[in-house]
Amino acid sequence: MSVTVSNSYLDEIVEKYSRHFNIYKEKRLGSIPISFYAEYKRRDEKYFMSKSIPIWGVDNQQYVFVWEKDAEVTKDDVQTFAKELLKSSSSYVPSHNEHMSSILLGVIITNKPIEKDVVKEVKKLKKLKFLKFGMNGWLECYVGLVHVQNKEVYVNRKGREYMQHFKVN
Repeated sequence: MSVTVSNSYLDEIVEKYSRHFNIYKEKRLGSIPISFYAEYKRRDEKYFMSKSIPIWGVDNQQYVFVWEKDAEVTKDDVQTFAKELLKSSSSYVPSHNEHMSSILLGVIITNKPIEKDVVKEVKKLKKLKFLKFGMNGWLECYVGLVHVQNKEVYVNRKGREYMQHFKVN
């Protein structure tokens, strides 16, 4: 598959996410070069009579990190990506009592052949972390894998809903 098709696929993904997410291109997640990452933040509040008297408020966030990998994806790549997501989560997830949930999704996009053990690793990978025993919400972490040429998308069963934008047409 040529680079231009891959770039058009990435541009299509960026276009889909840019409707509701903030997009940041060519960043790094630890030692991993990220093609782009998308950030979505939502705050819900309930007031008593006016906005100056809040009753409660909650924050929800979702982050999607896309790594375009030219070489063959290995099991170590998947594990390293998951570790980098969790390690850098403290800079993306707030630590206050109005934080409800954060979802970190790391997506590896490739055209190289994918081994069955790599797919198995991706499908079993799901991290759930409660912040301060759940008093400050929780963090979910998933790693997805997209084989553009074969039009295949792999992720943990619970993470499928977050990979809808990555379906290849």
